[in-house]
Amino acid sequence: AGNAKGNLIENGLNMFLFQGQQAFNIWHNVEPEINEELIKFLRNWNYQILKKMIRVGIIGGIGSGKSFISMLFGYPVFNADNEVKFIYRKNKECFNKLKKKLPKFIKTFPIKKKELILAVSSDKKNLKKISSVVHPLVRKKMKKFIEKHKKSEMIIFDIPLLIENKLNKKKDIIIFI
Repeated sequence: AGNAKGNLIENGLNMFLFQGQQAFNIWHNVEPEINEELIKFLRNWNYQILKKMIRVGIIGGIGSGKSFISMLFGYPVFNADNEVKFIYRKNKECFNKLKKKLPKFIKTFPIKKKELILAVSSDKKNLKKISSVVHPLVRKKMKKFIEKHKKSEMIIFDIPLLIENKLNKKKDIIIFI
């Protein structure tokens, strides 16, 4: 994973460095050299001195390519959209809570997309009701993902509403697609 045709991007760290190099060039009109010494320094700086992984958030609009870009990094990816789909298909607790909050719309398990669309299109307040049930479940899955991959050099968050839902931390790297 992470290989790309026609350029030097081999993995997530190289992609991150390449983007940084391009930004530095735009800002300062200088293109810093990316070499093994720099890569080794960054790995040592981040992983051995700070003992923390790099957290990268990929955000952007519908169909912008967030999931595709996330996979290019070659590191574990938490995909919030996939988690939500899984919750709607498999989580009876979620179904029961939504059915209680929106009995007029949520009728069958697994939860159907058209039921959700009908609920939100009939009253925008229903989106908050749905979010109040689903978002805590996604947060819980995200915490488990972070714990499972705590020894990874880097983890990727493919979460469209990362900032709006305050799921990012101060030192996270955010890439807008």
